[in-house]
Amino acid sequence: MKAHFLIFLAFCLTEVYAQKKTETYLKANRQDLLVQDSLSFGEARIIGFGALHGSARTEEVEQILLKNWAKGEGKKYYYPETDYCTARYFQEYVRTGDEALLKELVQEYGARVPQEKTIEVFEKWKKLRILFVQNEVDIAGIDKIASYRFSVRELTKQTRESAGLAYMDTLRGLLKEKEVNWMAYYSASRVRKLLEAFVRDYDLHTNKYLPHIADTLLFNHVVKNLRNTFHRTGREQVMYENYLWLQTNRVAHEKSGFFRMGVYHIMKSRINGSPTFFSLLLENGKFTPAQVLSIQGFLTDSRVLWDTRYVDAVYSGHSTKGGYGISDHAFEHFKGIRHLKKNRLSSVTLYLLNKDDSPYKKPGNLDLVKLKRLLGSGFWTPDKRKSTTDYIDYAILITDSGASRPLEEMDPAE
Repeated sequence: MKAHFLIFLAFCLTEVYAQKKTETYLKANRQDLLVQDSLSFGEARIIGFGALHGSARTEEVEQILLKNWAKGEGKKYYYPETDYCTARYFQEYVRTGDEALLKELVQEYGARVPQEKTIEVFEKWKKLRILFVQNEVDIAGIDKIASYRFSVRELTKQTRESAGLAYMDTLRGLLKEKEVNWMAYYSASRVRKLLEAFVRDYDLHTNKYLPHIADTLLFNHVVKNLRNTFHRTGREQVMYENYLWLQTNRVAHEKSGFFRMGVYHIMKSRINGSPTFFSLLLENGKFTPAQVLSIQGFLTDSRVLWDTRYVDAVYSGHSTKGGYGISDHAFEHFKGIRHLKKNRLSSVTLYLLNKDDSPYKKPGNLDLVKLKRLLGSGFWTPDKRKSTTDYIDYAILITDSGASRPLEEMDPAE
């Protein structure tokens, strides 16, 4: 009995010491991004920022990070969580300032994650346009296609109208229709069936198309990405292959890349044994761990846009969620999140996790990566042999954020 008590006491003392060490470290390695927003990303060439979708303040935090990242000479590329063609038209918006186009883009950008189809994302892009023009930043996309709209627009733009290509003429007619479901998830949809037929025809009669295509390399890349939507393909692998294609064929003299994606994609190690986009970059030797920087946002005392409702395809309202469901609840939370909450400086506090003396570097310490739930297992399971900094380098605690607002609630006059 006494031996058991001594073991328990030793465990408690060790735990108290570890927590005190964590608290001391965080106090020495935190900053209030609302007051001191000057950041250095060191030797990082690839930077990823991710947080739970649908939080208004997350968009503000991203702008602070981007303002620091965009400084300095040299071409830089911003990678939103979207496909190649949609990104090209975001670039077109940056060039022209066409806000009608921007509204279309945000609408389709939300095809994969409806919580991103918001007024806050629309307003963010208006500010990013100014920043990107001033700092040599271009837009690039590597994601799997979620909406076909801008892929179809680009394919038709690349071919001559008078070429007599029946499928291209049909696709042009589709773009003129007002009510089209462009989502790439439905195998029985009219758009999907038409694109499958077009790709078959292109594969069988490539020589019929080639004389009428302005940029064959681009055209073939888009067709390849259409094929990826016709059958089950790993999204992370698609991202990786698309990124390599861009680096080889389109991205010239890139100084740095900033990726705004969901948290999973920018984790630097595998989760549940499955690769993430960032882990593929590292595993294949494209970058060293020091060249890849992952920043994860955590929400507390906040709400997110949860869903939007429609009746007969007409917007009828939305709901928001906080606490349970956004990993900020006694029954569902990130392991060790209490340390960030206890040491926050403001509603936006940044913590550097990867210094040499960091407790987050200790193997087996998976604070801020492991998700704890009262019932059932966590959403993902990190490798027990790894540490927090094998997955992320920075944490940002975002407090008191309101939920983003659906794009449908924008004033028609805007």
